Amino acid sequence: MGRKPKQQKQQETEPIIDLDSYDWGNEHLTRKEKMFIALYTTPGQKYFQDSTHAAMKAGYKTTTSYNIKYSLLSNPKITKLIDKFTQDVIKV
Repeated sequence: MGRKPKQQKQQETEPIIDLDSYDWGNEHLTRKEKMFIALYTTPGQKYFQDSTHAAMKAGYKTTTSYNIKYSLLSNPKITKLIDKFTQDVIKV
């Protein structure tokens, strides 16, 4: 009998930009917040539109990532920057 082909894992990539050089406006963000925005909004990323896993990959603890996603996605500063990041960087 033939062997089953190995499933390829979806490649985990870092955000497509240098998070420190991107113009976040006058907003002061933590590295985790910047990483969350980039991972959550980048099409083709394993974490695209997956707030729980984007939060974990951004560095939030697994035990808090489920709850922190609500804090992040309900924070007007973060949602504004998700929209800005999508328009400026992703250009879907």
